[in-house]
Amino acid sequence: AQLSDIANLSAQDQAVINESLRRFLMSPEGKKFRPEKAISREELAAAIVRSGRVPQFVAALPFYLDVRNLTARNAVESAQANPTGKLFFDANIGGLFRPNSPATKLVTAVALVKAANLENLAASSVLPLTIADAGSIPTEWRGYV
Repeated sequence: AQLSDIANLSAQDQAVINESLRRFLMSPEGKKFRPEKAISREELAAAIVRSGRVPQFVAALPFYLDVRNLTARNAVESAQANPTGKLFFDANIGGLFRPNSPATKLVTAVALVKAANLENLAASSVLPLTIADAGSIPTEWRGYV
């Protein structure tokens, strides 16, 4: 699809965004995509790892108290050990990751921008005036949104 909100970016940045969107496709359940369902934080981390945007990593000891099985740990710890910084800003190592909770739109936006290595672009981006609830988005994450 043609995305009108990236039309003013350079061709290279547009290509990076479009490739990222293609790689972050969420796997369907059988023959159904189920667009109304939320994605869990663990599923989002796994999709980012599958996209090849972050190197795979598993720590010697679990990072999070609530992520114990090896498959989940691989996805979550890979996302959080990303060389340019953790993708899920609201989870601190040694605490809870909440893998089965739904990923908020804010956490998802930040994670995808970081995984696509577009933080420099996010730092200089400004929310459009048409975003009515801009005040509810923390200042440091507005460019990511």
